Amino acid sequence: MAEVSTRTIDYYTNIGIIKPEKRSKNNYRLYSDETLTRLKRIEQMKREKYTLDEIKQVLNDLDKMSKEEK
Repeated sequence: MAEVSTRTIDYYTNIGIIKPEKRSKNNYRLYSDETLTRLKRIEQMKREKYTLDEIKQVLNDLDKMSKEEK
């Protein structure tokens, strides 16, 4: 599991670098395994001193490349 607080997850969701897969019956946000991998990548990039803007750009570029492959 990613060692990330719920506050951080909420922030990442609000700025658009992660997205919930769906909502539970109790309206909790549910995240996929892919999102867990993404959170781990974000935390690694933060340790490497990337800014959140840089991280967002890298993730957007990876998303675009992934879509083009499909």
